[in-house]
Amino acid sequence: MSESLGASLDRSEEASDPVSRQRSPLVDWGRLFGYDFFISYKRGNAVDGGASAYAQTLARELTAADFRVFLDNVEAPIGLELESTLTRALRRSRALILIATRGAVASKYVQLELETFAGKGRRPVIPINVGGAFSGASPADGGFGALRAREPIWIDVDEDAVASGRPAPATVDNIRRHAHFVKANVRLRWATGIVMLALVALAAYAGLEARRATREATNAEQQRGQAQAAERAERGARKLADEKTEAAKLALENETKALAKAERRRLEAERQRNIAVAGELAARAQILIAQRGTLLPIAGMLAVEASRREPSLDADRAAREALLLLPSKAGVIDCARDGEVLTGRFSADGTALATQTKGKPIRLWETRTGRSLGQVPLAGARKFVWSPDGKRLVTLDDAGKALVWRVGEIASPLTLAERGVNDVAFAASGDYVASVHDDRRTRLWLTDSWTEVGSGWVNAEPMTHVAVHPQAEEVAASNADLSEIMGSPGLPAQSFVSNFQAIWTYSADGKHLAQLVAPQFVANLFEVQSRRQLFHEDRRISVAFSGDGSTIALASPEWDATSYDLRSCRMAGTRYVAAPGGVVAPVAVDGPVGCQRQPTVRHNDSIYRVTLSRDGRLMGTVSKDGTARVWETYRGREVLRIVEADEIPITELAFVGDGSSIAAWGPKGCRSWGSQGHRQALALAHEDAVVGVAFSPDDSRIATISLNGIARLWSGTSGDLLRSHKIQGFKMSWRENPSAPPLLFRPDGRGLLIDGRLAWDFQSGSVDRPPFAEGAVLAVARNWSVVAAREAEKIVVLRDRTGRAISRHAFAAPVVGAAIAPSGCCIAVAEKERGVSVWRLRDWRPLASVQPSHPVVGVAFDPQGLRLLVRGKRGASIYEATSGRQLQRIDAESALTTADFDPSGRYVVLGDADRNAWLWDTELLRRAAALHHDDMVMSAAFSHDGRRVVSGGFRSDRTARVWMWRPEDLVNEICTRRHRDLTRSEWNQYLPGEPYRSTCDLAPRADAKREGKAP
Repeated sequence: MSESLGASLDRSEEASDPVSRQRSPLVDWGRLFGYDFFISYKRGNAVDGGASAYAQTLARELTAADFRVFLDNVEAPIGLELESTLTRALRRSRALILIATRGAVASKYVQLELETFAGKGRRPVIPINVGGAFSGASPADGGFGALRAREPIWIDVDEDAVASGRPAPATVDNIRRHAHFVKANVRLRWATGIVMLALVALAAYAGLEARRATREATNAEQQRGQAQAAERAERGARKLADEKTEAAKLALENETKALAKAERRRLEAERQRNIAVAGELAARAQILIAQRGTLLPIAGMLAVEASRREPSLDADRAAREALLLLPSKAGVIDCARDGEVLTGRFSADGTALATQTKGKPIRLWETRTGRSLGQVPLAGARKFVWSPDGKRLVTLDDAGKALVWRVGEIASPLTLAERGVNDVAFAASGDYVASVHDDRRTRLWLTDSWTEVGSGWVNAEPMTHVAVHPQAEEVAASNADLSEIMGSPGLPAQSFVSNFQAIWTYSADGKHLAQLVAPQFVANLFEVQSRRQLFHEDRRISVAFSGDGSTIALASPEWDATSYDLRSCRMAGTRYVAAPGGVVAPVAVDGPVGCQRQPTVRHNDSIYRVTLSRDGRLMGTVSKDGTARVWETYRGREVLRIVEADEIPITELAFVGDGSSIAAWGPKGCRSWGSQGHRQALALAHEDAVVGVAFSPDDSRIATISLNGIARLWSGTSGDLLRSHKIQGFKMSWRENPSAPPLLFRPDGRGLLIDGRLAWDFQSGSVDRPPFAEGAVLAVARNWSVVAAREAEKIVVLRDRTGRAISRHAFAAPVVGAAIAPSGCCIAVAEKERGVSVWRLRDWRPLASVQPSHPVVGVAFDPQGLRLLVRGKRGASIYEATSGRQLQRIDAESALTTADFDPSGRYVVLGDADRNAWLWDTELLRRAAALHHDDMVMSAAFSHDGRRVVSGGFRSDRTARVWMWRPEDLVNEICTRRHRDLTRSEWNQYLPGEPYRSTCDLAPRADAKREGKAP
């Protein structure tokens, strides 16, 4: 058989309700509700092929299991028609148990029961295959054959079990489970029927609802038609409204665009106006600086306004010109605390000042700090004279009493003479004092003992003025009619007759003697040793020697002043002599010649006082034009301008100490300033052309190298020289490989790569050749990880820091330069007359090719490595590094010598042969600043914070200069130095029609309050 009935029923029962097996029937409902099983068998015993006992026992056990069972010999009462009873029972039974014995297969009654049961619907038949009688049935066996053909599931039972009349428990259990399965199916059919009935009811209800919905749909359709009509009307209205809205929106957009366009035009017009106003203000500032000395503060404010409105090259020039002259914030000496100062006198070195107020003691001051040194208890002194060291003061009263006061010991003065002294003078050495007296005598005193040297000299007339040689080798005395120069006691050595008072002055080295006849405006200069007159100058009202005797300055009432280099007065020529080492050295030839006159300077009115710094490099002048000025004597360039209206009225100037500061006194007070305006640059002097400059990684130090091969390390803030080293053969190497980086700091800042071939270690001081310095080094990565060098003109070799060759690459033309991007990603190689190619270092893949219109002499990457600066001799171009597309062109008026980006990538510094290092703004496409040297600029570099530029000049300049270049820094410096704003009247004069505002954002000053207006 194909499957046992037990296994099939097990699965079916598990799928049905398991509780059904546990219930037992309480009432026999078979007659009312039918039977669970109809047992069909052949009556008789087993010998006859029957199974009556087996069927009866099976019926009893099924009945005991609460099943309703029909067994014909049990249920059919005697006397009834057997046919009708069987038929009814078969029709009302849910399943047929067929005990298929061999007799049953042959029985026509069993065949008939089977066919009858099968004809009343598809209900289950449970065959009990007794001894293979059922499984061996054939189609010839009628209903058994048909049932067998359907391959039902049967129960196998042997003939002995049937003969015993006792069904096996497994047989009964299988039939029981099948019954439960059938019941479950029946319940399922009932449930299905109920569901179907419910569905029919629902369908009927749905039909009713459909009819009702149809009616409602008809009404709704009518309403929808009306609504659609209304909607169409509304849609038309909405469309019209949308069209109006779109029209309004379009009009608003057009209006917004028009307003935006108008705003852009307004802003552009405002910008152009600001550009025009800024240009005009810058031009006015430069004119005011050049033409009207007293308007320098206003010029500075106009330069600030120009720079803040629109930074430009003109504004930069105006700001720089103003800063070159504007004094630093003044140090105040409170000399006018007792009233107006009547007389003042500086010591020879300018470090001490004595001032006198009417009826008050003489006050002594230290000019550097403004500190009081005490006071001399003498009111109404006619004259007082300082010793050269500023430690002693000699005073003369109206009676001619001469007292010597020691600074710090004022209480005990020394009396030089009780009366009759007309004048006294210290020798420049400080060892002697000369005096002239009413008794026609000139006396000489030793200052260490204050004893008279010899008996002095007898003059032809009483003298009123005296001067003494530094070593007291002679004394010059004069009055209104006569001058006498005495070399030894006795008769005068030389006598001069004049109609006016002559003032004599010896130079500090004692080699020259100046005569000034102020009423006649005449000055003469004599050589002391030979008495040879070196020059005669008219129109002179003031004379001064420098502290070292190398220079003399003369001032004129006709607005000018000049100076002479006294060292040239006996330089008849130059001859060359052999020096050690086979070097030919120049030697000056001494002889009588004229003194070299240095450039003449001019004020806007008479100059009545002139002074010189100790080394003669700077000259100070005081003029009636309301200004005091400081000049460079050797070039006649103005380096400081003090406007009395902004400071104090000035009577006398004096350089203090080494000349780095200057002091002045006048009736209203005393002050001191730096002796020069803001240089905007820290000048680092060299003996030869500066061809290489670089900032250390932290910007605290600056490295320079000059053409003579001396490398120097400087402080980046003070400019002090920290160390230096001579590099042998640098000049030749620099000329042979001009494209090599002259200087490059080590990444840690502790050393320097020089000319790409030598490494200078600062800590040990050693200079060695690094392992990678083979061939002509063209470029070095920022971290020194990759070095590019040229071999045999057309071959570029890449090496690491250990000198190991990474790769070699040949080019079609000689290589003239290279640059490695800061990130180390790529390298740009310049070929002679073939342009520049950009390569990726990792795999030497070409990224871009640049073909400039000019021969290439240098290349540089911006800090981001995105742009490439290609420098030619007469201009430069900036390209996109990855595509080679030209972004902008920078034209130059002269040959370019160097070019590099600032850390932000916005500005480019370029050095040229016109003596300028100038800044190019890559966003505004114009020059932003110009930094001036005295010769062509050979090198330039930005600091790593971008705030400073260092540039090196060629042989006529020989300096490296560290520049403050940003417009905002220049503006802040001007505002700091001037501590004032434009007044309202000044504003209205130079910026009419604009509302007043603070130029430097400062508090109101007294000058604004004096106008009765708050700024």
